[in-house]
Amino acid sequence: MISIIIPVYNAQKYLLQCLDSILNQTFKDFECICVNDGSTDASLSILEDYQRKDKRIKIISQKNGGISAARNAGISAAAGEYLYFMDNDDIISIDYLANMHKTAEETKCPLVVNPNISFMFSDNSRCEDESDYFEEKIYEMNPRLILGPELHIFVWNKLFKTDLIKNLKIKFPLNTNSEDVYFYYCLMPYVGNFAVVKKGRYYWRQTESQSSKSIYFKDGLDYIDIFKMIKDYYKRTGLEKTWQTPVYYLRQQLFRIPPDKYDFKKIYYEIKDCLKDVVILDDVLRSPEKKFIKDMKKGFLYVYLAYYLRKKIKNKIINLFRAPFFKT
Repeated sequence: MISIIIPVYNAQKYLLQCLDSILNQTFKDFECICVNDGSTDASLSILEDYQRKDKRIKIISQKNGGISAARNAGISAAAGEYLYFMDNDDIISIDYLANMHKTAEETKCPLVVNPNISFMFSDNSRCEDESDYFEEKIYEMNPRLILGPELHIFVWNKLFKTDLIKNLKIKFPLNTNSEDVYFYYCLMPYVGNFAVVKKGRYYWRQTESQSSKSIYFKDGLDYIDIFKMIKDYYKRTGLEKTWQTPVYYLRQQLFRIPPDKYDFKKIYYEIKDCLKDVVILDDVLRSPEKKFIKDMKKGFLYVYLAYYLRKKIKNKIINLFRAPFFKT
């Protein structure tokens, strides 16, 4: 059985589509744990209506604690052999779970990844993200692979063996928008082998609230905090000796600072402090991160010019050229 975990918060606009895509699956052996995270709209009423129609829908109601608290509650309640996470405004193709489950059973891998993702926009248009990096076969997880973008850090394109997560007692961290980042980097070193299936598709809705779900489209300074959490976990478990702490996220933090919004100098020194005791594995680290570490050693003025001021000037030039075409 697959335990599907869906955090639900004020999702009445798209929740029906999400639930319908699950109940219409060709794979039928699942429980759908919907964690109502303090919704103030009609979300709970919708869940209760669906539960009356299908007992596979299970509802947990709790005070609003965020997506991590909701997912953690779902994990604790899960009874299935496999875990699958889904967001409350997305949908999956009718064969999605069947192909994931079949691959897991045939390969005996604790993790199955499906790289087929489509972006859904407010005008109902779709854009498919086609990845040719992976073939449908078994791969060995390795330190270099998890540092690259190919696997995606998202949890909703993966099927997990429940015992893997529960035995390691890894939970989603609270009070952060980068919960997937922590979960991904703490779990992946223990996977061993994983299988790839390229049948079925996940439809990822891009909405105004998407910033709370995506590490790529939001502002904020939480990458530093999430890096510290991962670094601490790697030190406590000894993973830092063979698995590179993801310096990538400190590098990205520089790029994500909106001009004139945050104190760049303060952020620079916070990042520099984070790097002090990080174990650097030269044979694992990628070229952009190696360059980033060298740049940080050149001092504040160099980093300010190379990362922050350059971005600020670039944004002004782009806005200057865009202005004539976006007059109101």
